[in-house]
Amino acid sequence: MTLPPRRFTLQRRGSVVLLLLGLALWPGAAAAGDNAPKNAGSPPTKSDRPALQVGMSAEQVSACIGKPHKVKALKQKQEGVQSEVWFYSYRVPAGMRNVAIGTRDDAPYVDASGIRRMTQLPVFQQVQDYVTETTELLMVNGTLAATKRYRQASHGSF
Repeated sequence: MTLPPRRFTLQRRGSVVLLLLGLALWPGAAAAGDNAPKNAGSPPTKSDRPALQVGMSAEQVSACIGKPHKVKALKQKQEGVQSEVWFYSYRVPAGMRNVAIGTRDDAPYVDASGIRRMTQLPVFQQVQDYVTETTELLMVNGTLAATKRYRQASHGSF
């Protein structure tokens, strides 16, 4: 008496797929090419950037953080003193939120007095909120004299 040949069942195929997937994801099985830095191509972190210091020249400041987005010359109170404020502004996403923009009718119901009414449900829309980060640099005679940084929240529109 001969036994019929065994079929490769769906359950066994699933086990083989799981085994192969587990081997592929095994921590020690990483390819040699996976040793590249994790942040390659990303902007430098805060610790990588040089810090601004009072007394830096205008060239050093420009080399450190780039050209200002706006320059405002200040009135001269003393002869031979030239002062200006350099502005750097960046708009950064601060998250999404739901805003109720109206209502819609839902299932009807009969209230306690026997009047048929409609259930009102709010209609929401997602909007993006932003934070504008501004840095102001006081430059006196081409030298950094003071810095000021502030943030201002701005809410997205529909």
